[in-house]
Formats: sequence, C-alpha cells, structure tokens
Amino acid sequence: WERSDMTKTDLALLKKINSFYSLSGNEEELVKFLQKKLAAISTTTIDGAGNLICKKGKKANDLAIFAHVDKVGFMISKIKPAIQVVGLSPEVEGTIKNGVKYQMIGLGASGGVYEAKMKKAKGKLVLKTDDHEMARVGDFVGYSQVWREGKKWIKSPGLDDSLGVVVAIKLFEALQSATLVLSVQEEMGYL
Repeated sequence: WERSDMTKTDLALLKKINSFYSLSGNEEELVKFLQKKLAAISTTTIDGAGNLICKKGKKANDLAIFAHVDKVGFMISKIKPAIQVVGLSPEVEGTIKNGVKYQMIGLGASGGVYEAKMKKAKGKLVLKTDDHEMARVGDFVGYSQVWREGKKWIKSPGLDDSLGVVVAIKLFEALQSATLVLSVQEEMGYL
C-alpha cells in the first residue's frame, strides 16, 4: 500500500487499529477503543451483535458509512497429534502446499496469547507451537500482526480492514451529519 497521502496522525491510528487481536467474534477490545475515540464527536452505541453505531448531526439517518473491524481468522478443530485448523481459503492452502509458512497468533485456554507457525504436514494443515496445550478446540487463530514499514509502503496482515476503518472514520469526521457503522463478524465465512 502506498502511504504518500497519510498524515502522521492517520498512520498512528492505522497502526493502533491494526495492532488489535480482532478476529471475527473477538472484536470487543477494538470496538471499545473506537467507541471511546468517536464519543467525542458523536453519540455512540454498541448493539446486541457488538457493532459500533455512531451518529452525529440532525440528518444522521440520511447518510451511512460502513466498515468492518474484524480480521480473518481460523478455528482450531483438533489438538493432537498436532493443532489443525479449519476455514482457510483455497489461496492460503495453495501457498502452504508450496512451502510457505505463516506466523500465527491465537488466544490460549488461560487467556494468554500464543504464537505458532501454520504449515503443511502429512497432507493436513497444522499449527506448530511450543506448547499446544495452551490451545483448545474452538479457539480462533489469525495471522500475527507483523508491521513492516518503508518510506512509501506498509505491509501487515489485516491492513485492508484497518485501512477501511481509518478511511471511514476520516470521512465521518469531515461530515456534518452521518451515521458510521463499524461492524463485527464480517469475516465469518468459515462457519
């Protein structure tokens, strides 16, 4: 992504948003952060599904802006003999079959975060961790939030979703009246 038109403030917000562990179904911390940020310029509510709805101005219902705050994740389907996951796209499966290893992050049974590498082993896609006892069937894992930045570019997993949120917020801030909906669980295609 080219970053030539981004201010330092925009970049800081993008980096902060992108740093959250906000896999589909696990967006609460990011939604609370965004609610606090947007409460200064709008009325905010979190609906029963966890979506953040912000309204400002007398004609807030005339224009709505939507972006989603969740990132792609995978569900652990088996622990032993190795952690196995479901929900991978054919593209990711293809790159793993060709030897690419992905750095992953997950939430362990104790609530702690663990790191792993996803790879192909014995015909199945598996996660390799130092302590797989931290993981549980049903836990979600996603790509590690590795942030790489050059003078003209940024690379990071989930950057597309984070950029969309920053753009939506910037547009919302510039408008007199509008509704901003930051939705959750958009990346739930694996269920």
